[in-house]
Amino acid sequence: MLTETDNEVTEKLCWNDQWISPYESAWGIFEKFKYANNANSRDIMSLFGDEKVRNQKNKSKSKYDLLNFMKFDLNLIRDGLGIDFYHKNKIEIAHMLGPLTKKSYKNEPIYDYSFFFRDTIAYCPTCMENGFHSIFFQFKLIKKCPYHDILLLKECPACFAKIPYELSDLNTLEPFQCKCEYRFFKPQSKLLFSNEWVSSNLDRITCNNVNKYLNLTTGDMLRLKDMYLFKEIELDAYPNVLENIISILDFKDSQVEDNAHFIVTSAPNVKKIRGEKEKYEIQKYTKVNFPGINEEAIRKLRFHEFQKEIYQSYTATITGVAGQLRKTLLSKHRTCINRLIKNPNDKMQICPYAFAYVFWREYSQNFSNHTSVDNYGSPKRLVKNHIEFPQFDVEVMQNLYEFLGSDIEDITLESRAALKWFLNRVISHLSINHFNNMLSASQSYIDRRKFPSTLPYTKYDKIPFFVAIRPKDRNKPLEFHWWGQQLIISNLNCPFNTVKSKRAQS
Repeated sequence: MLTETDNEVTEKLCWNDQWISPYESAWGIFEKFKYANNANSRDIMSLFGDEKVRNQKNKSKSKYDLLNFMKFDLNLIRDGLGIDFYHKNKIEIAHMLGPLTKKSYKNEPIYDYSFFFRDTIAYCPTCMENGFHSIFFQFKLIKKCPYHDILLLKECPACFAKIPYELSDLNTLEPFQCKCEYRFFKPQSKLLFSNEWVSSNLDRITCNNVNKYLNLTTGDMLRLKDMYLFKEIELDAYPNVLENIISILDFKDSQVEDNAHFIVTSAPNVKKIRGEKEKYEIQKYTKVNFPGINEEAIRKLRFHEFQKEIYQSYTATITGVAGQLRKTLLSKHRTCINRLIKNPNDKMQICPYAFAYVFWREYSQNFSNHTSVDNYGSPKRLVKNHIEFPQFDVEVMQNLYEFLGSDIEDITLESRAALKWFLNRVISHLSINHFNNMLSASQSYIDRRKFPSTLPYTKYDKIPFFVAIRPKDRNKPLEFHWWGQQLIISNLNCPFNTVKSKRAQS
């Protein structure tokens, strides 16, 4: 335990700022400090916490943020460790996130740290044996150690416990040591431990994709700034995110999709396309025609027409996805679908494919009930003062809408063709995911003789990784990239073996 006053202890610290490597994580540096000084997290906060924390009696049960450095006194860290810790952390994270950071039209970040950084320790076992832990390992785009090209581990190899990425005494027994006593750092000599702490310079990075990402050209940076990432997914669930993003940089307009990377592009001039109705509304809603009201009121009138067209467009998109499903996966289940729509009752046998399709459409398009699906009724449109989106993707699509409008003064004056193309590509991708989720739950509902009151869940864990790109250059096309096909469930058992048997029970 360190028990002397702050100034006395600072002068006697066992520390060398040469032990710190570029992109070494705050967690790794503090573990080194604790190891060298036989200290714990409580001692660190007694030395380097802000005044409120230093006066706090019980620090051992607290957890301290190592990404934002809340509750630390940055001057004390700089004086004690010889490094502007906060500045180093901020600069290195900013470099990693630079091309991926986005702000909404409210100037608020679209993504927070938790989207890009793991909240539990990921590590390279070889690096950790030498007492080195990099912030690269916490970055969800990186799955392998950039220095050794081996998969990162995310739990203790002995007891499989996960260690939170925070400064705390609750999850480790000693520095670099799990509660189960497994030692991550394995120096050859207890007395010469610092010999293992050689600087891991960036020129030791062997991963080409990491090197390319850290050394993006100005053009590459601008291209990635135009990229929309779907923040409702878990980046750690996809094994090749960094490779996927790097492949976008090499994409050419004439490029043909391969077996893993699928690409759809809009017409090059899509941002300049305007329909006759759109042109008419732009001319109609002006001060010339409405001299008695202000510009904001005129914009609201224009927005009302704008949102109706966006709504009609995405409704048509989901209907188009439904039509494609009926032609492919559901081509042998059309009678099953018609029977469920026309004659629902508690005793009837139900095809799980028909069940999934009918209820997926009911709740995706807001039909009054499932008997209204497929030309027997129309979706109910809600009157709102903002853009309407499918009810299960409202937050998702609102984030995308804000991304599209983040650098636009008045989105109602933008090309609706471009907006609809962008929004509808994402909506169709999500719609297939929701249908797949409904399929996976359909047999359970049928067995319980129960109709769902909503979609069973709106998880996105089965959706292929995708990005959409909206170049600021008005002469370039919009792009939609995805990797891997959505594998729709196709092994469910329909109770009707033939068309004849289906019709006989209709």
